Amino acid sequence: MIRTTKSKVFHSIMLVDDSESDIELSANLIKWMQISNELVKQKSVISAVFYLQECVQKKIPFPDIIILDMNMPLLDGNDFIEVFELFEPAIRKNSHLLLLTNTYDQKRMLTVKDNSYIDHVLYKPLCFEQLEKGIDKIKEKRLLRMVNWLNGFSMN
Repeated sequence: MIRTTKSKVFHSIMLVDDSESDIELSANLIKWMQISNELVKQKSVISAVFYLQECVQKKIPFPDIIILDMNMPLLDGNDFIEVFELFEPAIRKNSHLLLLTNTYDQKRMLTVKDNSYIDHVLYKPLCFEQLEKGIDKIKEKRLLRMVNWLNGFSMN
C-alpha cells in the first residue's frame, strides 16, 4: 500500500480540473496517500500552461504527474496535450499524464488510450484504487526506462 511509505514517491503533482469539488476530492486523496511533496492546483488549461511556462523560465522541473481533466470548458484535455507536446522533450520527459474523465464513451476513449503521452485513464470520482493503479503504471514506465538506459550503458 502506498500510504505506508515513509518518503514521498513524487516531488510534485499538478491537478488540472475546472470543478472545485473534484479538485478538492483529488487533492485530499493525494494528501492522504502521502505520495507527493508538492501539490499544484490549476482550474484551467490556460493556467496550467502558464504554470509550465513559468517552470521553464525559472528552470524548475515540470510536475512528476499531471492529473488532467478531459472535459473542461474553452480548452480541454486534448488542447492541453497539444500544447504539452510543444515543450522541449528534455523538459517534459519526466512528467506523466493521468487523464481524468467522467465519460465511458468507448469510441472517444480508444483515441485517448492511443495517445503516447497518457500513462493511464482515471474515472471520476477519483478513488484510491484508481489512483494507485495509475501510479503503479507510472512506476512501471520509469523502471522500464531505467532498465533500457542501463542496457544501453552496459553495451558500450
